[in-house]
Amino acid sequence: MKNKIILIYLLPILFLGCSSDSVVSRKRQYNEEPLFGNIEKTDYQKQADTRFIQEVITESGNKEAATGNTLKSAWNYYYKGDYSLAMKRFNQAWLLDNNNAEVFWGFGLIMGIRAWSENPGKNLSESIKFLEKANELFKDNPNLLIDLAHSEIMLGNFLKDNKREEFQNHFDKARSLFQKSEGLNKNIPLLYLNWSLLEFFEKKYAEAKVKLDIAKKMGFKPDLNYEKDLEKHLKK
Repeated sequence: MKNKIILIYLLPILFLGCSSDSVVSRKRQYNEEPLFGNIEKTDYQKQADTRFIQEVITESGNKEAATGNTLKSAWNYYYKGDYSLAMKRFNQAWLLDNNNAEVFWGFGLIMGIRAWSENPGKNLSESIKFLEKANELFKDNPNLLIDLAHSEIMLGNFLKDNKREEFQNHFDKARSLFQKSEGLNKNIPLLYLNWSLLEFFEKKYAEAKVKLDIAKKMGFKPDLNYEKDLEKHLKK
């Protein structure tokens, strides 16, 4: 299985104009929500699910191959930026294997992306819940730990902006996750980029620069706006 890391770079002004959960989510179909929105399905929907499972297993040869093919389709849509279709495919993969780590990883990433534009507190909490479930199943995949830490950072920063005292708990969790990821694999540039963001949000600008430089030495090219913001704070 290839590594799957959300390409994370979010500016410190991420939630500008989205500083509370008063933002209304757009209405989505039930299969665009993780776990089909936990709805009570109709008999017709249950029959459609059964047909899908039978057809895809027959086409793929067995259940494991069917799950793998469905996940491949989900990730392809995810990397194309079509998160609606990606969510639908992750839900289909969940029908085939409701204890699959990649499914919950996909759910968590997409809910984190939704937080960019709507209900950041709610969606980031959902992102963390699904990524934690994926981590339980994967048992400390270093790339997954980075994604989970990122959602913890973003939720912490959102809560900080809204003057909620519990923000530090999320920052502390993120740091612990980064340390664990580093212990598993020190050669992931996005580990240090995201760690740099954590230090930035905690106003530890010298430490943020150190982590950013490590990512750059590994060949990662960060957004110039972030570097400029960081340099401004270092000069103060």
